Formats: sequence, C-alpha cells, structure tokens
Amino acid sequence: MKTNLFIRIAIASAVMTLASCDKKEEDLPAPVTPPAASAPATINPAGADAFGALIALQTANYVAVPFLGEINQPVNTGVAFFGNLSGGTYVDAGNVTINAKALTKQTNNTYIYTPSATDPLGPDLSDNVTWNVTGNSGNSAPALNNVIPMQSFPVAPKYDGVTSIPRNAAFTVSSTTLITGADTTYFSLYSPTTFLQKRVDGDVQSVTFTATEMATLGAGTGYVQIAPYSMSNQTFDGKKMYFINESVVTKSVTFN
Repeated sequence: MKTNLFIRIAIASAVMTLASCDKKEEDLPAPVTPPAASAPATINPAGADAFGALIALQTANYVAVPFLGEINQPVNTGVAFFGNLSGGTYVDAGNVTINAKALTKQTNNTYIYTPSATDPLGPDLSDNVTWNVTGNSGNSAPALNNVIPMQSFPVAPKYDGVTSIPRNAAFTVSSTTLITGADTTYFSLYSPTTFLQKRVDGDVQSVTFTATEMATLGAGTGYVQIAPYSMSNQTFDGKKMYFINESVVTKSVTFN
C-alpha cells in the first residue's frame, strides 16, 4: 500500500537531528535536512534541552466508503528516542509502548512501531495517546508510567492539488481540509535532488513557493507533504521529555 511506503520513509527519517522550536517565527530553528532529498521527513521539533522525544504519528489515508464518501482512515505509528538528541547519540531506555503497542528498538537505540500485515493501521490513536517507558537507570533514562500528553492531534491535512508541477513558476501548496489544533505546520516539496520547506503557524492553510525557489528543485518524481503538529513537554527525574502529536499527508508528484 502506498501509504505504508510513506510511513516507512517517514519513520526512517525520524532519527534526524532535532532542533529547538518556539511558536514565535523569529525563534524557529532552521529546517531539518532529510537523509535524501526525495524522502519526506517526519518533523521532529523537540527542544535542544530534550532528553527524550516521543512522537505519535498519524499518516492520512483517505479512502472511499459507500454512502459516506471519502473518509480518513489513518495509518498510525510511534517513534521514540532518548539521550543526546542534538548530537544524534541515543541510549537504551528499556521497553517503550504507545497505547499498549510495543515499539521495536533499533540498532542505534531508536524505537519504532511499524504497522504490519496483521496490524495495518497501527495503534488506535483516535482517543488518548498513552506512553509507557520502563527506563534504564544505567543510562539515566527515567521510567514513564501511563503518561498521557495533554495536547490532541491536529486535524489531518489533505492535498488535492496537481501532481504534475512546473519548476518555472510559483507554486502554492494548500490543504483542502481545515487544519486546526496544530502549534505549527510544515509545508514541504521534495524533488530528486533537493527540497523546499516552509514552517508556519498552525492555523495557516497554504503557502506559496516562489518561482526562484521552485527553480532550485530537480526534475522527476518527488513528494508534496503537509505536516501539522502539536507539542508539549514534561520533566521526569530531571529529564525533559517532549511529546509530539503529528498528522501528515504525503503525495507523490512529478516536477517538470
């Protein structure tokens, strides 16, 4: 399923360096560079003071339902990492679950829950998100017991724009659903050679990339991505943990 491809790409990108973030535009960090220009990236805005980042991710999956029309049946996953996030050095924090679904620890000590054939939609995130971490005293990783972040998920974005995009003119990316409940939204274009990314307030529904910006993109297959998120943080045993709820839609396009 194409949506699962996007999920896998997003998860692979979730271990990028985290940058500090504040809602004020002048204080926002530089955009995060993905591992490959053509690979859409999970947005990770945890602060520079973070010991841990726990990301609940809903990837929009719009399906046609008889008599109801098109509805969003999101594919859900979880990503978590702990340690020196700004330096990209992660530590074992024990066992991690999101809504009772166990995340798998990777060789670099990041944790990922990946939907499967037997669980194609992932953990149910329609109500609360509940995190549990057993902790690891040897790595100063605190335990988290049934922690429910206070923020909700942003309303899922939807992209219904063109899929053949010229590189010699300005281009506007818009969500056809009204994005609400977000602190910040990223609008991104990924081409085979480079990418463009704009970060705006959570209630902004569209952004325009100038003709000059579009000219920097390479020709070929790429992606349009809209990713609103909400975020909160709590401190456990002196360690600050950031909890991020992110909704994302990714669409395959061609840059001409």
